[in-house]
Amino acid sequence: MLGLGISDAITTFPMAEMPLVLVPTFFVPLFIMLHIVSLLQAVRLKEAGRVCNWAEPAIQCGPVRI
Repeated sequence: MLGLGISDAITTFPMAEMPLVLVPTFFVPLFIMLHIVSLLQAVRLKEAGRVCNWAEPAIQCGPVRI
């Protein structure tokens, strides 16, 4: 006896399929947006004549030294 409203036909198949749906619907657009933002940021820094370096504990930006 399973209980009231519970049947043998209910499976965990939908729970196994849902995470696979998240990849094309959420992570791919997020990945594309992050790349577009980083490319636009690189163009802005290049036009401003600045370069950014990783220096603990943060990123520091300054003029380009030749």
